[in-house]
Amino acid sequence: MKKSDLEEKFSFYWRLLHPELPEPEVHYRKAIPGRRLELDFAWPDHGKIGVEVQGGTWAKGRKQGHTRGSMYERDCIKLNLMQREGWDVYWLTTTMLTNDPDRWLGLIAEAVTKGGE
Repeated sequence: MKKSDLEEKFSFYWRLLHPELPEPEVHYRKAIPGRRLELDFAWPDHGKIGVEVQGGTWAKGRKQGHTRGSMYERDCIKLNLMQREGWDVYWLTTTMLTNDPDRWLGLIAEAVTKGGE
């Protein structure tokens, strides 16, 4: 599966800001009883850290992305199920990644570092 523009931006900033840390698995799939879940990025061997990038949070109209009720509910279900499986999942919006990537990727980097110890 091809990365979205926002996923490409995350990958770019991750490599730029944290080249010493492992690259995440992209579009990581996790099977749990009765479901198959996918995270945009994951470090399954570094403390079960996951990232979801939420594009379209400010979009209007038909293509509202993750702000539509059904999509938001699906994401909430995924987050709850991943947490039950012991995952820490970080959500990033376009604005967070564009305006302050150092802050938000730094938070994720801390978790990946601690998880790999």
